[in-house]
Amino acid sequence: MLTTAQNATLKAFILATPALAAQPNTSDGAIAVAAALNVDASPAFVVWNPQTTPDLYRAAITWTEFTGRSAGERDMFAFLTGGGTMDLHMDQPNVRQAVNDAFSGPSGALSRAAIRLAGQRNARLIEKVLATGTGDAANPATMGFVGEIGFQDVQTARA
Repeated sequence: MLTTAQNATLKAFILATPALAAQPNTSDGAIAVAAALNVDASPAFVVWNPQTTPDLYRAAITWTEFTGRSAGERDMFAFLTGGGTMDLHMDQPNVRQAVNDAFSGPSGALSRAAIRLAGQRNARLIEKVLATGTGDAANPATMGFVGEIGFQDVQTARA
């Protein structure tokens, strides 16, 4: 469910986008608008991934760097990831800082950069519309909404 502010933003976007504004204000029109909003944004718009899975971040780690970390750094990363079983919420600044701290200095540079990259993804158009930030790989945006939108959300925004 979108907030009042998000509904206003979505409505403004629909009205400003001729292909979406042309859709009738009916259930069928709302279904068509929702479908158009649920595709990947083009050009790509990069966001921080709030669900960076263990498979993604484990694949990003250079393990010789990890074993060279101090016990405190390894413990911090283990705590942050639930022992490698929990998603990293890279959309949260404190989590990104913890990753930077766990892989600090030149001896953690490869893992730090790779985990940062693993913690990004391309946004859907609806996620881009409701995101804040630049949206490029150097400065990913933060999503205000994650996932796909339903036709009911479109109907509410257009009301």
